[in-house]
Amino acid sequence: MDNIHPLSNSTKDQYLLRPATLWGIPYVKEALYIFEEQYPHEVRLSQSLNVAIQYAQGEKRGQNLRRTSMAAFKVGKEVSPEAKFVSKAASAISSVSYTHTDLHTGEQGWRQARHILGPIVYSAYALELFQGDSDISEKLIQQAVQDAPNEVSILIKNFPKQPTKTNRLDILFSQLDSGLRSKKSH
Repeated sequence: MDNIHPLSNSTKDQYLLRPATLWGIPYVKEALYIFEEQYPHEVRLSQSLNVAIQYAQGEKRGQNLRRTSMAAFKVGKEVSPEAKFVSKAASAISSVSYTHTDLHTGEQGWRQARHILGPIVYSAYALELFQGDSDISEKLIQQAVQDAPNEVSILIKNFPKQPTKTNRLDILFSQLDSGLRSKKSH
């Protein structure tokens, strides 16, 4: 962990969590069509995304974020594999604001970092599964690192590094985490 700016908790650290939410929104939007094509009458994912947008634009953090996040997550239990990861991305984007920024060590810490990394990683993986091409997810991860505001790197550097594992999803989490840690401030 290379935390330059020690964080305290999600309530005090909203000034970092709002830009992190804003950063993830376009990536969730990019993958949303996968879900909407397969389940055109299901609105819980788009509701989750809309609530996250409102939060990123300054709306107060509230129960609506939690409720829509859980609703989007539950949808993932009833859908195709690629749509499941779109639902995870939509759920994650509306839960960024509740990241426990005070958990700086161990498994709890790297799991909290996944609240921030999740919208991008789950979207990338959904696109990879849908199109059958790992280059798509690799490029999306690289783009996300380039697009990341400084606030995201500050957040990630306060958490432990993502564990190195061998399954594809963990590899994508690790790649995004590493890229953000090595990114120069702008």
